[in-house]
Amino acid sequence: MIDFFIHINDISISEKIDISCGRALSFEESGGNQRNEIVLFKTTKHYKVVINDKVYLFIGDVIPPIGYKNDIVQYCQSIAQNFIPEKIRDLSGFFYLITLSTQNNEISVYNSLFSILPLFYYKQSNRLIIASNTAFIKNSTDTKLTVDKKYILEKLLFNYGFLNNTIYKEIKLVPSNSFMHIGQNKLSFTKHTDIRDFFVNNHISSKKTIQYLADLFIDQTIKYFPSEKSSIAFTGGFDGRTIISVAKNASIDFSAYSFGAKNNDDVSIPLAQSELLGIDFKPFFLEDKKYTDDFLQVGKELIGLSSGMSSFLYTHFLYSTKELSEDTGVLLTGYFGSELNRSLNVAGAVTSRKLIDLFLLNDQAWSERIFVTPRLNFLNRGLYKNELQELVDDVLEYKKELNYDMTLNQKFYVYIFEETFRKMFGSIIVAQMKYQKVRTPFLDFKYITELLKTSFAGVNNSFFTNNPIKRFKGQRLYAEIIKKTSPEVLKLKTGKGYAPNDLISFKGKYNILAPFFSKRIKRVISKPNLDNLLLLSNIFNNRQYFINNLNQTELYNNDLIKYKLSEFNGLINEVERDMIITSITLNEIY
Repeated sequence: MIDFFIHINDISISEKIDISCGRALSFEESGGNQRNEIVLFKTTKHYKVVINDKVYLFIGDVIPPIGYKNDIVQYCQSIAQNFIPEKIRDLSGFFYLITLSTQNNEISVYNSLFSILPLFYYKQSNRLIIASNTAFIKNSTDTKLTVDKKYILEKLLFNYGFLNNTIYKEIKLVPSNSFMHIGQNKLSFTKHTDIRDFFVNNHISSKKTIQYLADLFIDQTIKYFPSEKSSIAFTGGFDGRTIISVAKNASIDFSAYSFGAKNNDDVSIPLAQSELLGIDFKPFFLEDKKYTDDFLQVGKELIGLSSGMSSFLYTHFLYSTKELSEDTGVLLTGYFGSELNRSLNVAGAVTSRKLIDLFLLNDQAWSERIFVTPRLNFLNRGLYKNELQELVDDVLEYKKELNYDMTLNQKFYVYIFEETFRKMFGSIIVAQMKYQKVRTPFLDFKYITELLKTSFAGVNNSFFTNNPIKRFKGQRLYAEIIKKTSPEVLKLKTGKGYAPNDLISFKGKYNILAPFFSKRIKRVISKPNLDNLLLLSNIFNNRQYFINNLNQTELYNNDLIKYKLSEFNGLINEVERDMIITSITLNEIY
């Protein structure tokens, strides 16, 4: 668990700040105090370092380099020596860092690189509350919090909050890659890492380059494996099998897992291949009665743990994490791999059509589409006129402030790095961290900075290209890593219809192009299976619960949602499915 909250009664901090570690509090019990204090809960894993008058509290999973032999305390002490904010980007793992000067009564609060773990704050007059979850803030103030209709619009248009809004107007997210400082009678926010500083225009591309990147990824990944047994995600894609190849090569003790319907490639392919590879594999078949029985409860827990940033769409992530926690304490996933190594080219959960259009269209054309988009049909539109105009103005102002010297894809990737990563993946990770340490080797900063210098980085390709040759360039890096670590994995077909070896062999080009064009044709003539993760079935089975909740609010187009829920099993439109689930999720939060 990684939860904490900080209460500052007056930002002049004229009184001492107490540090309370090990308090047995829940979300509902966090309020009521008027002291200046930092509260770490009983189950919150943390490391405390004191140097002179300064206290450093590391909360969460700080991963030491190989040389420290998992001596986390010694590593945290080395970080605290001559600490500067820029050090944050060189640290691996998902964590928070609180620094407190007992002499000056100054405090700084950081979250790890790309702000994957959220950091929330509430400021009323001179009173300040900082927390890892909005529930701690909500229950620490007598003020009635206001639902932010602009945030609801953002979720429906972009799949997540656009910048720093939350479901409550009075609570905000600390900006990405920034820390907050309270001292000298003021609150300030400072950016410690700007990803634009690491973009280059002259990319290197050679056989030596890809070999170097493959070796670097292998070397950097080793530190993410714990000394005890871990769980590694293994699907039909490239990301998980690349990590598994490195783990096999390093003789790591692990078991693999994936989830989906029994006929889903992300289950059937790794299930068959794990047997060939001699890997322990645990499939989570989402048709199983236990999952369907637990769906509503686990989904609600996910929404609460993520402060409303995640949704019922991702219930299976938390469900599998909870089940795996009975056997392992560390979970490794391929999150971020595809986004880093390949140029994004499909609208969906990670990048909505409206986000893509923002960078593709001129301002007027984009605005006109936003005002008439059917994505907002599930709202009581008349209540959102002012907020919609404000949101359009905010989004266009953000776009205007992007560096004009960058390519279109670089501008897009600034948003991906700073917002999509923390909103899309971070909202799942923060919930999973209650049960297991989540580690993502692809988000290693040394690997990222070296990757960004090359043509193999997704950011260094064309904006939303459909050119298969350009798309496959990033996949070659996976193949080289697998070739160096686990040749037996190299020949096994992925869910894309070809094996990693096809990406680096002359004959393989023919094996790649055939399934590529076959899938494109199938996409046109076949209906998509919108229930491959049993979302339609489970929402439909719990429809009466959601209908009863809708009766308590006027913010949504309740009649339309109720009608759609009654025929939810027959939906064939993915966007419509996701908009309905997002709407009933948002209604769940408050």
